[in-house]
Amino acid sequence: MAKTISFHAAGIMRNRQGYLFFGRDGAGKSTICDLSKGARVIHEDKIHLAKKNGKVYMCGPNNKSLHKINRVFFISQAKANRLKNISTAKALHFMLTDTVVEFRRALRCKKIWKSKYIFNFLMDILRSIPHHKLYFKKSISFWKVIDKLEGRTSK
Repeated sequence: MAKTISFHAAGIMRNRQGYLFFGRDGAGKSTICDLSKGARVIHEDKIHLAKKNGKVYMCGPNNKSLHKINRVFFISQAKANRLKNISTAKALHFMLTDTVVEFRRALRCKKIWKSKYIFNFLMDILRSIPHHKLYFKKSISFWKVIDKLEGRTSK
């Protein structure tokens, strides 16, 4: 298996597409997983990411099966569902400060080589995978916004 980096995130496979949801504690990662009936939840709180053949894949902490990631979402609960473009700089800041378990550990242990590796890994993710801010209400209807983004009509 390829080398992985651990993230505080949720991963879901739906309609053969891999979705990664980043959010602080209480942002709604578990809620999104609970509302994703019929989809395959990889994990609701801890995801490992790996690069393989120029693509980024995810797997759960106890699962070695890799799933290609098609989109990344940074989530917040809201009164209405909507998407907002997010800059790579903001996405990187959020990932470094709130979701990459190993980056904080590498900094504390003064492992500069490892923090550089993780930083470059994150930049590869953000350069190769579309990323958005997703505001969602606690309803399965948030998938309609994602389906529209993917050019699909929701069921």
